[in-house]
Amino acid sequence: MGRRYNYATAVIGMLGLLISACSSMPASVASSSQGEQTLTDLRVMDLSDKTEIVIQGEKPITYTYVLLENPPRVVINLLSMTRGSYGRLIKVDKGIVREIALQEGRNPHLAIKLEISLNQSIKPDVRTQNNTLLIDFPRSNNDGERVVDEYRIGPEDVLEIMVWKNADLSRTVTVRPDGKVSLPLIGDIQASGISTGELKNLITQRMKDYISTPEVSVLVSSINSYFYYILGEVVKPGKYPLKERITVLQAVSMAGGFTPFASKNGIAVFRKDPATSTETKFRIRYDDIISSEDPKKNLVIQSGDTIVIP
Repeated sequence: MGRRYNYATAVIGMLGLLISACSSMPASVASSSQGEQTLTDLRVMDLSDKTEIVIQGEKPITYTYVLLENPPRVVINLLSMTRGSYGRLIKVDKGIVREIALQEGRNPHLAIKLEISLNQSIKPDVRTQNNTLLIDFPRSNNDGERVVDEYRIGPEDVLEIMVWKNADLSRTVTVRPDGKVSLPLIGDIQASGISTGELKNLITQRMKDYISTPEVSVLVSSINSYFYYILGEVVKPGKYPLKERITVLQAVSMAGGFTPFASKNGIAVFRKDPATSTETKFRIRYDDIISSEDPKKNLVIQSGDTIVIP
């Protein structure tokens, strides 16, 4: 009897130690392993030269964004993040920013869809600093220099096509290399090279053969058609996604920097005009960028550019 008692006591003691060890583990371990975090701060500041939106998380933020028109707005997907204590709609009315809507869900992963409603279509400068995402809307000049055309859909972009009150016809689709997407009832339809508004109109017209008054909305949920190449004497040459405004020096940094054999003053950027297929070559000198106060020396990369480091 004594042996049985001692054995049971030992087992209970071991279980107690195990439970105690588990309960002492920090609660954030599980969430950090999944990469999830909570929105900790969201501020809008109306400055002299811009309107700035500051978004903070518990750790570095992963995001995608797209500029849309009719009505003008910027849609930003904050990946692996929850709203925390923030509501679904924030009235702003600072600068060109009217309001900010926050929609939380999974598509297919946890994310916040941040829709920033604007008074006019202005391309933002989006960048990250540690755990902070900064979204700047520069004040436009009188000549409207900062006003840009509506985003044009491209191959590999992911689209959310929603038909109101008809879930069977709504789809999340990826634009194929031939520029088309496939939808129920209407089959293949050209998406590449046109705006979301134009695609919405095309789908609406085609669906009228089957539905009397279809109400369609189209949203670019992931931009994959914007990219550039960097080749030659960098540590990691190859193809890179272009999801924010970057310069030649930033592109070199993202590719791991120059190799010891790089000719830094012989950088060439090749840019093709999609309308005419003509190619322009830009000569970039590293020393000129470093020594000059002219920001134009550090060329801003466009989609399709090829940077060559000899």
